[in-house]
Amino acid sequence: MNLPKLLLTLISFSSFIFCVFTLKCKDHKCDSTRLGTIIQYPFRVIDHHPIPCGYPGFNVQCNGTTTKLELPNSIILEIENIHYKDQKIELSDPNGCLPSKIMSLNLSNSPLYAMYYQEYAVFNCSGYFDTGEYNQSMAHELKKVDCLSDFSYTVYAVNSHWSVSLLSSSCRWVGNMSYPDENPLGSFVLDPLNYPYITLHWDNPRCGPCAKLGRRCRVKSDFAHEVECTSRLIPMTNDLTERDITLSLVIVVPVFITLALCLIGWFRFEKHRNEPPMAPSITMNYTTTTGINQTTLDSYPMFVIGESGRLILSDDNTCLICLAEYKINDVLKILPHCLHRFHAVCVDQWLICNGTCPTCRIVPS
Repeated sequence: MNLPKLLLTLISFSSFIFCVFTLKCKDHKCDSTRLGTIIQYPFRVIDHHPIPCGYPGFNVQCNGTTTKLELPNSIILEIENIHYKDQKIELSDPNGCLPSKIMSLNLSNSPLYAMYYQEYAVFNCSGYFDTGEYNQSMAHELKKVDCLSDFSYTVYAVNSHWSVSLLSSSCRWVGNMSYPDENPLGSFVLDPLNYPYITLHWDNPRCGPCAKLGRRCRVKSDFAHEVECTSRLIPMTNDLTERDITLSLVIVVPVFITLALCLIGWFRFEKHRNEPPMAPSITMNYTTTTGINQTTLDSYPMFVIGESGRLILSDDNTCLICLAEYKINDVLKILPHCLHRFHAVCVDQWLICNGTCPTCRIVPS
């Protein structure tokens, strides 16, 4: 890689570092209106925030103006609201059928959980099913799931062992369902199957105390999930903190200084290499000629770099004419008087046109 490409790579890397340490964890909204849900730590928006901006299990997707949360078993639910102070989130099904998602939901490996669960057995009752055949208490236990039912069958969810034993003889058992509920009394107060959303909670990371103080929660480092509260109040726009600015300056400024020094050195080298020979100050040694003939060039000593590579010196390992490093089997020519050496082909072409050593500008004797 030549120097300009290397410098371009370093510039791109330093710009990346600057962006990562200053802009990486700003608040985001899938819906830019005031009603849009604000996404901040421990949640992160996939394809917008780097991984350290969020806590495992809190990955959020933007689908247009809709904000969705990814749960285990590839279940995607729409975020209705996030209560950062209380550490809870309200979720709904974008297709309007939460029971269909809940039947496959397993939060055992998720940081999210429900306060209570209502246990249901789900039955598919094909054809005509007359609930009047059962007594009034039995009919009360039957919870029709409209979004799972069709013209030819009806799906019921029941949470009574007595009801299950009666239904099993008339209907086909589909499966069991642990339905999240905020009320410990469950269906005795309000059937959770009729809720338009479910509420889930999280204990870790504990960012609720930070939110209650009007401060922001953030990860301490990019390689661990320990969190801390910011030391000062932060507005909802989440401008850069003093810590972010200091960290970015400590990293980026030295990089740019190094790049500037490299550029200056490279341009000076190029200028020196391409500038014409200076006027000689000693007539005897610096006489400018129109070139050296081939017969004279053939008389200069030459050698071949052997397999051992011992002739490749640490302080003289590059041909200053073509700028290629010497390697095994290269043929080198030594100039008399100054003893500078170059690729034989390179120095012959040079001396035919210039007549002086490319390094010291002395005419070979």
